[in-house]
This record gives sequence, structure tokens and C-alpha cells, in this order.
Amino acid sequence: MKINPANMKKYFIPFVLVMSLVLALAAPAIAADFVVGEEVGISEDFSENLYAAGGMLRVAGNVVGDFVGAGGQVSLSGNVTEDVLIVGGEVDVDSVVGGDLRLAAGEVVITEDVNGDVVIAGGTVRIAGGTSVNGDLVIGAGQVVLDGDVNGDVLVGAGQLLLSGSVSGNVKAYVEELSLGNNAVISGDLYYTALEELELREGAVGGEVTFDQSKRPDDFLSEFNFDWIKSTFSLVGLVFLILVTMFVFVLFPRTSNHVSKVGVDNFGISFVTGFVAFIATPIAAFLLMISFFGLYIGGLLGVSYVVLLFLGKIAASIVAGSFFYQHALKQEKFVVTWHSALVGVALLHFVKLVPYIGWIATFVFGMVGIGALLQAFYRGPWAKR
Repeated sequence: MKINPANMKKYFIPFVLVMSLVLALAAPAIAADFVVGEEVGISEDFSENLYAAGGMLRVAGNVVGDFVGAGGQVSLSGNVTEDVLIVGGEVDVDSVVGGDLRLAAGEVVITEDVNGDVVIAGGTVRIAGGTSVNGDLVIGAGQVVLDGDVNGDVLVGAGQLLLSGSVSGNVKAYVEELSLGNNAVISGDLYYTALEELELREGAVGGEVTFDQSKRPDDFLSEFNFDWIKSTFSLVGLVFLILVTMFVFVLFPRTSNHVSKVGVDNFGISFVTGFVAFIATPIAAFLLMISFFGLYIGGLLGVSYVVLLFLGKIAASIVAGSFFYQHALKQEKFVVTWHSALVGVALLHFVKLVPYIGWIATFVFGMVGIGALLQAFYRGPWAKR
């Protein structure tokens, strides 16, 4: 059974219009360079956003835009004009950051200036002397050493905090142990929790000092705005999906084209197939697992279901990109490229911001992606013609 193209336009033109608008709004995010590898060393400069991931990631080139990185060991020594987001095991930032800096790592070292806000979640954090943070500083960690200067407010939740630099704003420290170095200066107020009250030298704090022994270090979470965490994980998820989709397309270009063709040409059948698999597979897995003989088969089916959902999300992005190019841009004889796959990822990610229509579109293409995968597998070269 084939879907009439006229009917497809009738039912999906609203989706295309919404996606076109979202794509226009998301265009700056799409203009970016992507680098992935086991060991990645980047020395050249980039005139647009850079997304990179690797077991060991070293970036020495300058970036005119945002930088997003992930890896076991990440070293950033090239200057970045906009925001920086890094997730890793060990992170070393030895570059001037023009915007905000957000890090999540086991060990963090910052040795250069940041012109915006800094938010860090880590095990141990050290901000070296001679370093300036021109915005606010928020840290959640086990041990924090702040030798640099902060021109805004400071909020810290940690086991230990050693503050030896200057802070022009207020300091709130939810810690077990607070130490102020000989050169530490807090121009604003100091509010802190600790196991013992600190003996302050004269002139160390310009404002009021409040010691609250009733609070715990983790009470600093009540002061914290978690919106950045949601946006950060959303961005990390987008970057991860982009990298995986690019990886799949590079390794399996013919399969990607086949899945795309099946999904677009048989949109309705793909949706029904995907929806049935989405509902029936976990039910079948559960029924098998509660029976003695089907326990292992049910477990295997459950694992396969998780893999299918993940691959279906990638397939949905590829189909969405192809659908957009063929029906919105009127490219009849279209071959999937990494550009179209990237557009599909961006479309399905940002279209979720549109209430109702965006959610429906995401679900529909998700089901089509799963159905197209299953149909492509069934119609593979091993199938009888």
C-alpha cells in the first residue's frame, strides 16, 4: 500500500511549516563543525561553533563561537569567543572564554579568564591565581580551591573551600570547612555554614558575616536555579545524537538512504509498523519473562527493544531530514547526505519546543523511524524479491 503524495501534503504541510520555522530559528546552531575520535587533537582555528568528543580531547585552536566538548581527558587552550560547555573526567581550561563556562567533571582546573558566569559540578575544582571570573561563580564539588578573582557573587556547596582570591560580590558557602587565605578579600557579605566558626582577620570581609551551623553543605541546592542543568543536558543530548547520527551515516550510507526512502515513500505503513512494534514488543517481552521457558527470550527481546528505540531515534532524524528536503524544498530525487541528517536531528530536537504540534510531530516521526528500520530490515538484500 502506497500513500498518495497529495494526501501526504494535505496532512503534513502543517508539520513542514512548523519545522521550517524552527529550522530558521535554529540555523545558527546548525552552522558548526563536528570532530569525533578516540584521540582528538585540534590545532586549527574555527570561525563557527565547534563540537568535539574523544577519549582524549585537546583543543589548541581558537573558536569564534561556542565550544561543546566531551571526553575522558579534555584540554582547552584555544580562546573561545562565546560559551563553553564541557563534560569529562579531567578538564583543563587554559583559554580565555568570552561567554559563560559550564563544566561537569571529576577534576577541573581553570587557569585563564572567563568573561561570563561559571557553573561547575565536579570532584575537585581549582581556579588558579591570576584568573578572573567577570560574572557569578557557582560550584558544587568535594574540594574547591579559589585562588582567582570573581567580579560577581559566589555560591559554593562543598566539603572544603579554600578562598585566597578576591570577590567583589557576596559569598555563600555551604561547606564543612572554610578557609580564607592571607590575600582573600570579600567586598560583599559572607554567609557560610561549617563545622566550626572561622576566625576572620580584620578587613577580610567588607560586608556582614553570618555563620549558620544549622545548615548542611547540600543545603546550597535550595539556592540554586536548576534551569541551566535541564538546558545543559538537553544540549548534551542534542550533541550526542548529532555525533551518533553522523557516525551511523558515515559507516552505513547505503543503509541510511534505504531507511530514508522506505520511511518517506511508505510513511503511513512505516508509522503503523513502528507503532505496533512500540506497543507490542514490551508486552510480548513481559509475557515471555513471566513464563519459565521464555525468561531468556523475553530478556533478549527487552534488550532488543531498547536498541530498537535508540536506532529508531536516529532513523527518525534521517527520515525527517529527507522528508523536509523532498516536500518542503521540493527536491524530488533526493539522496541522503550528512547535511540532511543533521537538519533532521535539529528539526526533531527544536520542534519539541512547539506545544502539542511539536510533540505530535516528534512522536509521529519516532514511530516512522522505527517502522522504516523494521521494513528496511525485512526488505534487505537477504529477503526474497
